Amino acid sequence: MSHPVSPLRTSLPRQVLQWLLNLELAPCLKNVRRDFSSGYLVADIFSRYYPKVFLLYSYENGTALSIKRNNWTRIQKFLQKLDIKLSQDLINGTMHLETGAAEKLLVQIYSILTNQSPNFESSLSTAQSEWSAERERKVELLHHERQHRQRTHWTGQAAALYKEIKVHQPIRRYIQQ
Repeated sequence: MSHPVSPLRTSLPRQVLQWLLNLELAPCLKNVRRDFSSGYLVADIFSRYYPKVFLLYSYENGTALSIKRNNWTRIQKFLQKLDIKLSQDLINGTMHLETGAAEKLLVQIYSILTNQSPNFESSLSTAQSEWSAERERKVELLHHERQHRQRTHWTGQAAALYKEIKVHQPIRRYIQQ
């Protein structure tokens, strides 16, 4: 089962993105910043690695600030028991939908759970090359569309001028004398 996550909408390294997709999290990922703000998906990730500690049914998936605080407080309590520390600033930033906070938190979680550090350079160059290719396609499409409009515009003008010339020509009558 594949989940639509666009690498262009996130600044996640390719390895972290692939890791998330392989976990097959319950809700479909669409917007990393919004989807991880409640803490529900973070609890889902940790429940895959610590199923006896993180019981997913005790977390709510919602957007209310009270739900987010409750989930994150519960997550931090269990992480403290496991001697795992996540950045409080990143948790608060993720909870309040700050740009880049959820991505940095996911990289930190990925590093803790997999004992690997992601390669940022390859993901950035891939995202940039995909973005550049998309941009080139759009520019080319706009160029062709503009040329087509100019051709039809000039063709239309030429036809109008021809009709105007034809209509306004004086009528010549040859009178035989």
